[in-house]
Amino acid sequence: MIIFLKLNFNYFQVRDGCQELNLPDSVLRQCMDKLRAQIDLGLNPDTRDKSTVKCFNTYVQDLPTGK
Repeated sequence: MIIFLKLNFNYFQVRDGCQELNLPDSVLRQCMDKLRAQIDLGLNPDTRDKSTVKCFNTYVQDLPTGK
């Protein structure tokens, strides 16, 4: 019983300590939209210089077969 209480206490300590890291869905959506816009800019050769995320189109030539 004492072990359970100790684990339970640790769980709540960790949960409470991480609470400030929880972001609302609206903030997460905003981050996703900004990242997607930068990736789109980075993939376009004409706008690549304006992007903070430099991307280059690459193509897979062979898939691993495990042999």
